[in-house]
Amino acid sequence: MLMTLVPDVSTTGAVCGVHCLCADITERKIVDDQNSRRFAISQRLARLTPDERTAYALMIQGHPNKFVALKLDISLRTAERRRGRILDKLDVDTLPELLQLLAEIQQVDTAQLPSTVEGSDNDTR
Repeated sequence: MLMTLVPDVSTTGAVCGVHCLCADITERKIVDDQNSRRFAISQRLARLTPDERTAYALMIQGHPNKFVALKLDISLRTAERRRGRILDKLDVDTLPELLQLLAEIQQVDTAQLPSTVEGSDNDTR
């Protein structure tokens, strides 16, 4: 029996089908993993209190604790505590980690994200 160098059409189709199926499964797994991660992050965001959400909105805009305290009419120490609780609840250690987390959930429904505080965009620090 001689082997031919030209592949059989049915064999090519089967190989391509298996390859395409594997690629599809891999892609679905990646999408499922991303969706699971986004869901977990949105669940952590949902644990923030309304006061923490307001402070969070100012934090992600880059405002320091002093500004947050002045804007929310709270003491500096209270602003620091809120920042700490926010970081704890979101399971991050630093503001850059928080911003990275935020970048991961950009595709999550915007209802999960806090609204910005009015007038904070143009205020000085």
